[in-house]
Amino acid sequence: MKKSRYYPFERNRYFYGKLLTVRDFESEQKYFNDKRRMMNRLLHGSGVLTGLQVVAVDEKSVSVEMGAAIDALGREIVVPSPITMKLSMMDGFSNNQYAKNVYLCIAYDEKEKEPVHAVANSSVRSDEINDYNRVLESYRLFIREDAPDPASL
Repeated sequence: MKKSRYYPFERNRYFYGKLLTVRDFESEQKYFNDKRRMMNRLLHGSGVLTGLQVVAVDEKSVSVEMGAAIDALGREIVVPSPITMKLSMMDGFSNNQYAKNVYLCIAYDEKEKEPVHAVANSSVRSDEINDYNRVLESYRLFIREDAPDPASL
């Protein structure tokens, strides 16, 4: 793993009459996420925590069992149910006719959920969806033809 840099943590200080903005709520989430992720990195390191067995369904498809892992930044990667995918549907696939080995990788990903109309944005028509209410912490599978370099993590 690359040498991590350490930064002091800064948290909100609440007081009566404080005007809370989006920045305050986002920094509150960032504070706790960053602390948890630092502990993940320092105590557990990166890698598979449980599950995530890969099973070849056939020469062109694989199944990944449910499980959990921690990436090099300390973010949790959770696969909540088994998934079966064709290799050709994954990022990084090149049509090498499966002549050589490939490496199946998993990475932390975020997806926006629950599209809503933002009340504060009055310049948009009322029937247009212009923001998302939730962020789903997820994962993505991709293929590499070269072995990942442990030093690059």
